[in-house]
Amino acid sequence: MDNPVTRRNPDHVVILVHGMGKALKGGTLQEWTQPLLQSLNDIALDYRDRDETDPEFRTLPPLIIDSADAVRESPNTFIRVLRANPRYKDDYASILITEASWGKDFLPATAGATYGWAWPSAVKVIFRAARLVSWNMVPQVAAKHVSEHMPWLRWILAVLVTILASPLIAVGLIVLGVLIVLTPIPAVGRLTGSFISLFADFLGDPETWQRKPLQAAAMRERVSHALLKWSGDPEKKVKATPVTVLAHSQGAAISAQVLLQGGVHAQNFICVGNGLPLLGYARWGDFILRKHHKHDESIFGAIGLRKVTPNPEQDPIRDWKNHASNLRWVNLWAKFDFVPAGPVGGTAGQDNEEAFKNMSTGTLGSDYGPEEHAIYNSSALIKDHIVYSKNRIEVIDPVAQLIFRDCAIPPEKITGDLWLPPLATGNPIIDTRMRVHQRMVKCLGLGRVLAFTAGALLSWQLLSNPAVTETLFRLPLVNMPQMQWFRQNDELTWLTVTALLGVIILQILNRWLWVLLHGRVERRRTSDGKPVEAVGQECLVLNLAAVFLLSVAVPAAVVTMSAAPVLVGLPLIWILGYVGLFAVLVVISLAGRPVKPLPARVPPPPASKVNK
Repeated sequence: MDNPVTRRNPDHVVILVHGMGKALKGGTLQEWTQPLLQSLNDIALDYRDRDETDPEFRTLPPLIIDSADAVRESPNTFIRVLRANPRYKDDYASILITEASWGKDFLPATAGATYGWAWPSAVKVIFRAARLVSWNMVPQVAAKHVSEHMPWLRWILAVLVTILASPLIAVGLIVLGVLIVLTPIPAVGRLTGSFISLFADFLGDPETWQRKPLQAAAMRERVSHALLKWSGDPEKKVKATPVTVLAHSQGAAISAQVLLQGGVHAQNFICVGNGLPLLGYARWGDFILRKHHKHDESIFGAIGLRKVTPNPEQDPIRDWKNHASNLRWVNLWAKFDFVPAGPVGGTAGQDNEEAFKNMSTGTLGSDYGPEEHAIYNSSALIKDHIVYSKNRIEVIDPVAQLIFRDCAIPPEKITGDLWLPPLATGNPIIDTRMRVHQRMVKCLGLGRVLAFTAGALLSWQLLSNPAVTETLFRLPLVNMPQMQWFRQNDELTWLTVTALLGVIILQILNRWLWVLLHGRVERRRTSDGKPVEAVGQECLVLNLAAVFLLSVAVPAAVVTMSAAPVLVGLPLIWILGYVGLFAVLVVISLAGRPVKPLPARVPPPPASKVNK
């Protein structure tokens, strides 16, 4: 059904750009839009409920979905959100949320080509991840002291990470290469084909971006096309519509080249898990458009086109300064996301030591760069990169607040140095949820370490009991001929049972229980719009208590009550030492202060513009 509301130009447009990997049509829209709408609804309710001047205004619905179209080439959702003030324009601001899906605009990369790209890229990833971990492993309370007096400590941490990670990645790539070579054999291909296809689907996109300029141009064209729809037309007196580009991973690298070099404009550019520092700009696309002079007698002037200036260096900060200074550029990166590996710096983000130092010490240096936010996703190197859309407190709520401010709040009411500040509810108890969220995410690492430690202790103790071992080997699944290796090798038996018990404990702690408690911290309103009771630190305390119970108390009880303890004669000392280890890990997880956001360091305008 045709809706007259959706025929008009919206007050604001949000363009979502997905990252590397296979992307379904409308998948990015669904992934991000549902949590964004929930946050916009809650923010509108916050303002509506505080208004006491207009009783009728307080009865209006906070958010209305006018259309949700998944059929068109660019799926979109058209919504209206209640403005913050009934006397500011009309009651509702209209917002169009759409996606620029570039994943099917080129032929997919082959597994062999992707594998050839993976080796040199792995070296780069290892060094960048090592530097990222070396900055994050130093407690923030000591960051300034380390930066000034012990800079060598970070180098030691980086070297240790490199030594540990390099052999694992090298072995993994060698095994992968063997599988790719053997895949054409029918018997092998049936077993490994799906895995090899997954590898090519996920890492083939960045290989294409860096090595196939024609396909990379098609990726940029998709983002440019989505932006140009809302650029306006001065000749027809059509005003441009404010646009927010929210781009993830490789999508951020594509969008950056379009916005910083392509002459296409937006109001906000929000990068999450920014792939620009790792992937850089694509080749044969790095040209900066210049104004065409009316007396230009070159071939460009003769055909009415603007000149282009080659830009051989990949320096997004310089491009932002010279060609997109009005763009509000915000960079969000998870603490252990190896793709952005920290803040953006010059030369496509490779030289970001100055920005790292500024964020860690809380000072502003001489470097320029976008607004930087170090956030807490999952405290895991790989998972941190793929769960940004699930981080409501540090990603979804602030982005929704920025969109709401741009289209639903009078400009004179907006203050502060940050373009993307944390959500401010006005309730000091609710505002503590940021601190609780960050500490609970840090405790996910604690749960991983202790879950598998507890699994190792429990399996060692249980398998040392002949009755338990005999019962285990009688199970139908274990008694199969194919499981002979499990029954005849004590080390493999112990490792298998350790992994199984560790996964079970981890599933309980970091999945079921953590989602339940953290979801309570995230929620601000019920499904019918009523405020929920504010929570403080109790969810964190309950989480730590559960970790202690399942990963410390239960193994300690099993060792103590067993007729044949593993550590004969020293059960009490062992228990005290294990509890002490838990206490030390808790202190490490909770110590220090979170890294504060770094406001955008925008360079001053050129002297020619100032003099004008």
